[in-house]
Amino acid sequence: MQTSSPTAIHATIHLAIDRAEREADAATKQSERARALTARVGRTSLTVNRESAKTELAHAAELAMLATSDTVVPAARVLSSRASFVNLTRPSGAGSAHGEAGYVGDPSEEKASLASSLVNLANTVMGTGILALPAGMATAGLVPGLAILVLTAAMGGFALFCLGRAQLKLGTHRQSFTTLGDTVRPRFSVVVELAVICNCLGSAIGYLIVATDNLLSIFGTPGGSSLVDSRRLWTAVSVGIAAPLSLLKTMDALRVTSALAVAILVAVAALVAAVYFEPSDELSPCGTVGDASCVGEKPSFGASGLETFAKFVVFANGFTCQQSLPPILSELEDPTPGRLMALIYGSARPPALPPSRPPVLQARSHPASQPRRRPGGLAIVVPLYIAVSYFGYMSFGANVASNILNSYPVNPFTTAGRLGVAIVVITSYPIQTFATRKSFANILRTLQGGGEPPKTPPSVFINDDLELRTMLVLLAFTFAVALVVTDLGIMVAITGSTGAAAITFVFPGLFYYVTHGDEPGVLRTAAFALLTFGLVLIPTSLSLTLAGY
Repeated sequence: MQTSSPTAIHATIHLAIDRAEREADAATKQSERARALTARVGRTSLTVNRESAKTELAHAAELAMLATSDTVVPAARVLSSRASFVNLTRPSGAGSAHGEAGYVGDPSEEKASLASSLVNLANTVMGTGILALPAGMATAGLVPGLAILVLTAAMGGFALFCLGRAQLKLGTHRQSFTTLGDTVRPRFSVVVELAVICNCLGSAIGYLIVATDNLLSIFGTPGGSSLVDSRRLWTAVSVGIAAPLSLLKTMDALRVTSALAVAILVAVAALVAAVYFEPSDELSPCGTVGDASCVGEKPSFGASGLETFAKFVVFANGFTCQQSLPPILSELEDPTPGRLMALIYGSARPPALPPSRPPVLQARSHPASQPRRRPGGLAIVVPLYIAVSYFGYMSFGANVASNILNSYPVNPFTTAGRLGVAIVVITSYPIQTFATRKSFANILRTLQGGGEPPKTPPSVFINDDLELRTMLVLLAFTFAVALVVTDLGIMVAITGSTGAAAITFVFPGLFYYVTHGDEPGVLRTAAFALLTFGLVLIPTSLSLTLAGY
C-alpha cells in the first residue's frame, strides 16, 4: 500500500491552512462590505464565505490530526473519498454539497456527479416506451406525430424544471415527493406518494413481464416443455439479476447499469435507422432488399380527433421521469439552478470548482481543460425518440407493430436487439422500485406520526430497516405478479395513464406554483397552465383508455 511521507503530509497541511487563512480574511472583508448591502444579499454572501472558511479549517484540522498521529496514513485516506464512476463502493461525485448561495445541500452526504445523474435520468425517461413510438406515429401521421413528440418533450422538460426549482427552493436534502407534497397542505404527500406507487409499481411489473417475454422468445421454443421453455424460469432469472441492484442504497449507485441501458437503446435506435436504408437482406424490413410487401401506407397526416389525442397521451407517458428527479437532485454534487438546467437540457460550461475542497484535491479532481459541451437528459432522449419514431414508421408505415422489434424478421440482429431490450428493462426495474420503496416508506412514516428518514452512514446497500423491509416485500410482490400474469391489461393502462399524467404535469406545476408564490411572473403562470393541462388530461386519458383508444 502506498503511504504518504511526513514531508508530503506537512506540505498538504500548510497548503490547507494557508487557504483557510485566506478564506477567513476574505470572509472578514466581505463582512465589512456586506453591511452596506441589502439584508438579503448580505446574509447570503456572508454565510457562503463563512461556511467556506469553516470547511477549510476543518480540512486543515483533519490533516493536522493525521500528520501528528503515530500511524502512517495511506495517501488515499488523506485525499478523502475519491470519486469513481465505475467503482460502486465510491460516490461518482467528489463529495461537495456546496453550490450557489441559497442552494446548499447536506455536506455529510456523498454526492453524485452530473454524468451519473444524467444517465440515471435518461434511463428513467426511456425504458421500453421508445419501442412503441413508431406505432403512435402510424396512428397520428408523420407530421402530427413529430409535432406531438416535440411538444411533449418541451412540456416534459418544463415539468422537470418546475419540480427541480421547487425542490431547490425547499432545500436539496429532500429525497422524495413527501416534503414537496406537504407544502401544499399537511398529509397531501400521501396522495402524491400513491400516484408514484401506482405508476412505478405498474412499470416495474411490466418490465419483468417484458424481460420474461424477450428471454423466452430468444432461448425458449414455442410450445416446448423443457426447463428453458418455462416462463417461471426466465421471470426468476430477471428478478435474480434485478434484486441486488434494487437493494443499492442510492440512485447514484445505479449509474453503471443506467449507462449500459442508454448505450443499448442507442444501439437499438441505430438498428432501426439501418433497417430503413436496407444495406443487406438481414437489415431489410421485409427480409429482402427491395421487397415492400410488409410495408403499409405512410400518410403525412393520419387519424384525427380522439385517436390523435390518445397518441398524445402515449407520447406524454414517454417523458414520465419526474418521480426520479428528487432523489437524483438530492444526490447531485453542487446542486444549483445552473446544474439543474445542465442536467435537463445540457450545458457548455465546464464544472465549477467546489469551494470546499483543499488545493491538493482540486488539482487532482479538476485538471485544466477547455470548456466542453455536456448534453442533458433531454438532449440524449429527444434525438433518439425522433430517430426511432421516424425510421420505424417509414420502414413499415401503417403496418408497424406496437413494439417495433416485433415488425422485423427473426435474424441475429433483431435477436440481439431483443436481448438488449431484456437487459434494459432488467436494469431499469431498480429505478422504478427505488421510487416505489421511497414512497411506501414515506407513507408508513407519515401514518406513524411523520418525521424525516433517519440519518444512516454511507453504505453501498440499503441500511434503513424500514426501506429494506419495504424493498424485500416489493421484490416478492412483483415476482409473484409477474409469475401469474402475462398481460396486466386494463388495470395498468388505467393506473399508468392517470398516475403518469399526475406525475408528469399536475404535481410539478402545482409544486412550483405553491413554492414560488412570492415570485409572480411568466414562469409561475406557465406552471399553473401545466397544472391545469394535467387536470384536464387525467379524466380525458382515463375515458379514452376505457373506450379502447
